[in-house]
Amino acid sequence: EFFKVIEGSLLNKIQCLKKLSNKLSLARENTIYLGDTTHDIDAAVSAGIMQAAVATGYHKKPLLEIKKPSLGVFNSLTEFLEAVL
Repeated sequence: EFFKVIEGSLLNKIQCLKKLSNKLSLARENTIYLGDTTHDIDAAVSAGIMQAAVATGYHKKPLLEIKKPSLGVFNSLTEFLEAVL
């Protein structure tokens, strides 16, 4: 209902994000990448995509907050969805 594609990559996340936005004809400035590591935030910034982080994964909230993702750091997916919907 909320997502057209869910994709993961341990390799080149920047290239993956650009490829997906082109494949789906998404405007990068209207696309959100939700990640759980500082590397996810960096990849979204490099790909020109809005960034959000959820502190339920690999990196904890204080570390994610250092990167200052454009939409913020959330404690849960529910909190994220409430903020963006």
